Parts: sequence; structure tokens; C-alpha cells
Amino acid sequence: MITGIRGSSFELKIIYDNDIHPEAKSLRLSKAWGFSALLRQGGETVLFDCGWRGSLLLRNMKLMGEDPSLINKIIISHDHWDHIGGLSETLSEARNAEVFVGRSLSNTHKREIGNMAPLREIDGPQSINEWLSTPGELEGQMREVSLVVHSSSRYVVITGCAHPGLDLILERASSIYGDIYGAVGGFHGFREISAITYLSFVVPCHCTRHKKLFFREFGSKAMPGGAGFTMNL
Repeated sequence: MITGIRGSSFELKIIYDNDIHPEAKSLRLSKAWGFSALLRQGGETVLFDCGWRGSLLLRNMKLMGEDPSLINKIIISHDHWDHIGGLSETLSEARNAEVFVGRSLSNTHKREIGNMAPLREIDGPQSINEWLSTPGELEGQMREVSLVVHSSSRYVVITGCAHPGLDLILERASSIYGDIYGAVGGFHGFREISAITYLSFVVPCHCTRHKKLFFREFGSKAMPGGAGFTMNL
């Protein structure tokens, strides 16, 4: 198992990404443009985004030892094909999952999703379950939902693309939940790295344009993402 941070209660696995984690080559995972992460604590499994190709997502999931039928909730960050494209195929196996989407998601997509699974809309801050919340659908280049994981009195932000701006997402999350410990996901074009070096770790993935800056500014506190990355916290 590829491990970024060792701990006990919360597990995160990157299932779908543009890259393969350096230590996951033996798993024979596939890479493609897009993002999906599986989150687990206790007996609940949550999938955040579904990449573009559902068949690739499901194949990677099974190669990583995950059973899609155990997914309880699926959360979509925003209405871009590389985050929502694999949803339909994923729901064909995750038959007991409910789906959470931002209120701004197109009505067409919401109708189609509602025909396949129970649909929940996200607007403002809300709890998803006992260990997972969202600061709401934030505005920016486009409206987007991010997540905050509560684990061992620490708060970790998970982003799809961070279109509203990583700094804005972190500020909003900290104003609601308290100090943010780390961040994982796509950080898009964000480059004001020195403004967020208070974080204890970052895992830049997917659409992050300035990965080299993150690794330079954070040093050993920056970890490479990619499909196959696993973090316990």
C-alpha cells in the first residue's frame, strides 16, 4: 500500500488521475485526464468525483482492492466532463449510493442523475456525514464544491479543481471549521504558494499547473499524487 501519512481512522485513495503514483506502477493502473478519490472512515465509503471514463475508474478501483458496490455516497465537485463523466457507469455498480451535487449543476444533469440515484443538492455549508462536510458551493471561475474531512481533530480539504481559488477554499473552510491541516486534489492555476505554507502537507493532483512550485515551497511536506496514492490520517 502506498502511504503518505500513517494514522488510524481516515483513509483516502486516489483512484483516477492524470498520473500514476510513483510507487503504484506494479498495480497496472490506468491514467487519464480527470480526478476521483475514495474516502473511508468507519463503515462508510464516499467517492469524490468520477473522472471521465467510468470503465477506467471501476477498473482502477478493483485493482486497488475496492468494491464499488460498497460506496454509500458520491459527491461531484463541478459540472466538467473530467469529474462527472464516469458517474453513470459508476452508479451501475454503486447501486446503493446517493449523489450530492452543487445547486448550480445543470438541470439536465440533475434530472438524469435523479433518475439513477437519490439526489442531494449542496449550496451552503453542510455536513455530509459524521466525518465529512463541505463549506458549500463557492463561486469563482466556476462554482465548485470542495470537501473537509474531520479526522483525529484535524481538518483536511479535498478539492476537485479548486476553480474558485485554493486560497479562497482554505479561507472559507478555516472560517467554518478551524485550522486546516492539509489539502489534497486539483489546485488548478494557483501559484501564491507562500500564502498557504502554514499547511502541514499538500498533495497536488490532476489539473495543478504549478506542481514544481508546490514542491519547491513545501519541500518534504509536498507529496506526489496520482492514481494509486493512499493516505491514512
